[in-house]
Amino acid sequence: MKRFSRITLMLLLSGLLLLAFGCSKENNNPVGGDDDPPINPVFDEISGVQSGSFTIMDTVTVPEGKTLTITPGTVVYFEPRAALHVEGEIIAQGNESNWITFTSLRSSPERGDWDGIRLLGADDTSIFEYVRVQYAAKYDLHIDTTRYYFNDGVQNRAVPEYAVLRGAITIKNCSPTIRRSIIELGGYDGIHVVGNSQPIIEFNSIVQNAFNAIHIEPDWDLVDRSEGAEDPLGDLYANLGQSIIRNNIIVQNDDAGVRLPQDALLYENGLVPEVTYNDIWNNASLAYVPPAWTNPSKDYAADVSTNIQVDPVFVDLEGGDYALHPCSGVIDRGDPSWKDEDLTQADMGAIPLFQGKYDLSKRLVNDDVYNKLNLEEGMLYRVRCDIWVEEGDELIIGAGTMLAFEGPYSLYLRGGVQISGVEGNEVVFTSAALEPESADWRQIVLDEVDEGSFIEHAIIEYASLDNRSSPFPDTLGALTVIACSPRLDNITIRDSYYAGLHCFDGANPTVDRLTVERVGMHGVVCMLNSNPVLTRTRISDTRGYGILLVSNSSPDITNLLMYNIGGSGLYVTELSSPTINYATVYGKRIEVLGDEDGVERRFNHGIHAEGFAQPEVKNSIFYGYKSSGVFSEISSEPTLSYTYFFSDVDADLFVGPVDSTEVGSFEFSFVAPEEFDFTLPEGSPLLLGSDDGGEVGAYGNNGL
Repeated sequence: MKRFSRITLMLLLSGLLLLAFGCSKENNNPVGGDDDPPINPVFDEISGVQSGSFTIMDTVTVPEGKTLTITPGTVVYFEPRAALHVEGEIIAQGNESNWITFTSLRSSPERGDWDGIRLLGADDTSIFEYVRVQYAAKYDLHIDTTRYYFNDGVQNRAVPEYAVLRGAITIKNCSPTIRRSIIELGGYDGIHVVGNSQPIIEFNSIVQNAFNAIHIEPDWDLVDRSEGAEDPLGDLYANLGQSIIRNNIIVQNDDAGVRLPQDALLYENGLVPEVTYNDIWNNASLAYVPPAWTNPSKDYAADVSTNIQVDPVFVDLEGGDYALHPCSGVIDRGDPSWKDEDLTQADMGAIPLFQGKYDLSKRLVNDDVYNKLNLEEGMLYRVRCDIWVEEGDELIIGAGTMLAFEGPYSLYLRGGVQISGVEGNEVVFTSAALEPESADWRQIVLDEVDEGSFIEHAIIEYASLDNRSSPFPDTLGALTVIACSPRLDNITIRDSYYAGLHCFDGANPTVDRLTVERVGMHGVVCMLNSNPVLTRTRISDTRGYGILLVSNSSPDITNLLMYNIGGSGLYVTELSSPTINYATVYGKRIEVLGDEDGVERRFNHGIHAEGFAQPEVKNSIFYGYKSSGVFSEISSEPTLSYTYFFSDVDADLFVGPVDSTEVGSFEFSFVAPEEFDFTLPEGSPLLLGSDDGGEVGAYGNNGL
């Protein structure tokens, strides 16, 4: 009985403790619970070569004249409020695969768990490289500075009583190098630079700290506070250093990007840092505080024109993965005099993205290494972000090459285009997914490409992401042509989420042997004065219209076959006046897309014209429509000649105005429509029904 009571009491106490203190955060540290003994504890002093793991227990010093060397892969833990003071030399150099980590000992670490790394007059040869510093430097209102005011007895200059060492890394009166490192989740400033210091701070990611990313101040200890001092600030102004801050990512900090005191005399005496080729973005305060030290009208001003403010697009910001996503805006945006290992212009930040020879993202350029404007024949390229070819450049892709898109990305072409597949060895644009679906990637856009540009023998599949602008989006065809006239031959577009081919804003491509199949909406869309020439076109299995023509778009269409169309065969509106010659438009559904109820489906109209549309149709066949062969409204009047209609259900021939000559409506058939053979059988009157006495429909006039 006593044992039972003892156990019950323990359980009750455990429950009360949980209620009182709550559950701890997920353990983000490889150390055990907070009560576990520290790993290899260090007190007072440290030097020599250190590796593995060890724990700084309180304020531990690297003495003057001594060197602390920390080997790659080492993890240095800190007890709460512990600090590492460096008065000698510290060499903390990891490598790309074995970083050195300075972190909290706590199992549930938080910002400011420990006091930071403080280089106090340390050797200038000290270096941090491939180092991660996290959870350091806690803000404490009770020990923070009290500001005093001096200037010839007038209280107008902010000077603290003493300098608080407030950085995850604090640099005071020395000039170390911090390179390829991550300073994150600090409880105060990321890097604090004090006094006569000229550190090199380059290629770092300084992220998610509670105050400023980089804070630069004079050594306030040099203020002569004695009563009646003739020049209380003379020594302070004589001991300033210029920090070099370049090629860093400085983002998501809770105060400024780079902060200096508000004091023009400090700027004039040399405190203003060199700040170039950094990404300073989305910090809670301004990028530069106060803005005065970047004022270009002042001789002392820092030139910040090479800095950018863009989302660096980390792989996982919240998860602490600061590797660059291929869509990052900081790739190839560092100092152009620097090269990454892939021999491209340097990326900003601690972790560059080395893109392989067969990886494509951002602007494609020719270079001495990869020549990504001239893709190798027969190779697989992975598209890892939007890619584009600018005006003045030319993209060349040879037979058998495949571009596999890894996400919702597009290929934007604004220069010259030569995409040359051959029959049986086409150029393929596809999804990189193991189980591809429509909308896996966006589209190919030919936007005012150079005269003479062409695509031949290509397959475009699983594209056209979504319809985001209703009712007719501008550039959501799997292949979109804008304001240019390329040649498009033998192209197959299939499994597109929205449209197949989209011509927009005066696009007039010459298109031969286009096949569009299994698209979520329309086969071909022409908008805003677009007048392509389409010959030998095959469109099937659409949920929307076979062809949609909007806003004064009047293509010339010859030898057209359409079947399994969800909406009307051709929808013509808003002053559009196409010419359609030798078309076969079959309305009955041979295969039902996504419909399992067994209900027979047909499109409504062979042609639907409205809004002053004047389509001209001749030598064509419309079969199996549900409502009408031609539906005309709102001041529209199609012109029909040598065109034949039949529906095996009760349907109208025409609804609305139609100008017809030599138009027939009688029963006819095809060889084997259930097998997609829409040729006319021997003896069919339609074999002699055209305006020149030949065959009508898609196979007439030496067509399909």
